[in-house]
Amino acid sequence: VNCVCIYCIITLLLLMHKAIDHYNITRWLEMLLMPLIKAVGVSRKAASTIFVGMSMGLIYGSGLIIRAARSGEMSRRDVFGSVTLMGLVHAIIEDTLLLRMIGAHWSVILVFRLLFAVCLTALATRWWMRPKPSGGEA
Repeated sequence: VNCVCIYCIITLLLLMHKAIDHYNITRWLEMLLMPLIKAVGVSRKAASTIFVGMSMGLIYGSGLIIRAARSGEMSRRDVFGSVTLMGLVHAIIEDTLLLRMIGAHWSVILVFRLLFAVCLTALATRWWMRPKPSGGEA
């Protein structure tokens, strides 16, 4: 029974992603992500890549990041912030649905994981991008 439920959840998610692409809902979802993007400290250019990574997975999102970084479309800060956030929140929808199936409350899984990921990514991005001390002083 659990395997059938898992199969149904994954199939439903794939169909939802196809519908989102078909009806061009991605732009609206990116707009919803903008507060998260600003909190993390990356530019708007990273929003679509982060959305894809969160919904389609790390491999596909990472491929987009590599391509954008090589072409100069994303700054080093955007690349770092995107990879960090995607690493922390990838499969958040699937994990929430699957853990809900075994009795966990959805808000605990979804809200706390998202808050934790945003806070940790914001701290990491700000720490990584801080001014480096000059090397001449002892």
